[in-house]
Amino acid sequence: MLIFDIKKLDKTIGDPKIIIQREGEKKLATAGAVAMTKLENEYLLVVGSWDSDTLDFYKTEGNSLHKFKYWLTWDKDKSNRDNWTDQKWGNYQNLNLVSDINNNVFLIGYYFDEEDKSDYMDLFSLHLNNRPSDIIKKESSKKMSCKDGASFNFCGGCFVKDKNTIISYACSSDCTEYAVINEFNPK
Repeated sequence: MLIFDIKKLDKTIGDPKIIIQREGEKKLATAGAVAMTKLENEYLLVVGSWDSDTLDFYKTEGNSLHKFKYWLTWDKDKSNRDNWTDQKWGNYQNLNLVSDINNNVFLIGYYFDEEDKSDYMDLFSLHLNNRPSDIIKKESSKKMSCKDGASFNFCGGCFVKDKNTIISYACSSDCTEYAVINEFNPK
């Protein structure tokens, strides 16, 4: 897995700033969905395997982004879902981590449900001091209405506008000059 610095989009991307070697079975060693957030004294990185069936968590040692260390793996099949709002775990193609000023961490997953042909945004709270099966708790799920060929199956992401607003995005499969981007402001 490679992480690039894209602060200055007017320049070429250049070499990766961080390289994380992932090995193992094909569907476990992939890095299909990746998210990162800054906590008080470290960075937290999550890497979703194939359809995000497992999530590998990495942490830095302090505030330096140069060295991530593997921390733990969460497995959907071994997860405790007793306190979830519903029992569904989607085939997340896109993940985002968001932390607040109190160091609470949330995971937002975006996916397209093949059964009902709908796009969803799911919100999870992370409880990083719990055992691996209990670190993720589903707080809510929202069905989204993507239009004009956009879908969370292709791309999903979020922007924290202010303390009360998270804006989500979906795009079409073909990111050319005519790509479609949908913007959502779920309340």
